[in-house]
Amino acid sequence: MSAVELLIASALGLFGGCVGGMLGLGGGIVIIPALTLIRGPDQHLYQAALMLIYVVVALAALRRHLRAKVVRVDILTGLVPASILTMLAGVWLSNQFDELWLRRMFAVFLVYVVATDTTRLPGEWRGRADASNGKQVIPTPGRVPLLRGVSVGAAMGLVGGLLGVGGGTIAVPMQQQVCKVSMREAIGTSTAVILVTGLIGAIAKNLTLVEATHGERTIVDSLLLAASLAPGAIVGGVIGSHLAHRLPIFWVRLAFVCLLTLSAVKMSGLLDG
Repeated sequence: MSAVELLIASALGLFGGCVGGMLGLGGGIVIIPALTLIRGPDQHLYQAALMLIYVVVALAALRRHLRAKVVRVDILTGLVPASILTMLAGVWLSNQFDELWLRRMFAVFLVYVVATDTTRLPGEWRGRADASNGKQVIPTPGRVPLLRGVSVGAAMGLVGGLLGVGGGTIAVPMQQQVCKVSMREAIGTSTAVILVTGLIGAIAKNLTLVEATHGERTIVDSLLLAASLAPGAIVGGVIGSHLAHRLPIFWVRLAFVCLLTLSAVKMSGLLDG
């Protein structure tokens, strides 16, 4: 890679790490569309490299979430085993699709994320208004039943393995709805899970990269791309985890929705000549 390409990759890693740290995601949901725009389609390679980055982003962000005491260990007991199993299944399934179909599925997933996040904006705006008056109090429930964590983990792992995303885009809202925890707890817990599933998914995806790309890409290509993204992702993960506990969630989510809308259009191929 040239110096300019390294600089661009580092900037992308910084941005993706920051988004991942703030919202409990792996960062790939913004980095993969950006790489597609800059370098062209190469979905299997991007997924293999980004799964390695998820581990870096989660490590950088998890310390801050642990200090804030927002990681729910009771949810992790069901979430982690289920997400590991379905992550491996998702990786196998992703290798059965070609580049174009993976991009289209990724675009559909982005549309889903935009739709679900948009529906949460009005409530978070009202919550922000309440918080400014000192009225917002988010109760923390008792121990969450095991099966609820399992259901969240199963969905998180499958989507993460299939599309090469961290899975937080599924796990964060599902934890809020199914496990009845606050958004910050959902983000912290999702980050802890990504640390485990990201590593296992990365190993599986990279070991099968040659087969998935019919010999066009190897694990060396993935490692080089991941290494170029990692420095920025580490810094971004730390910054994002701090911002998650300082910025109003409403404005973070609004910017996220706008960005993903543009990404969905790009990944769908509608802008291709």
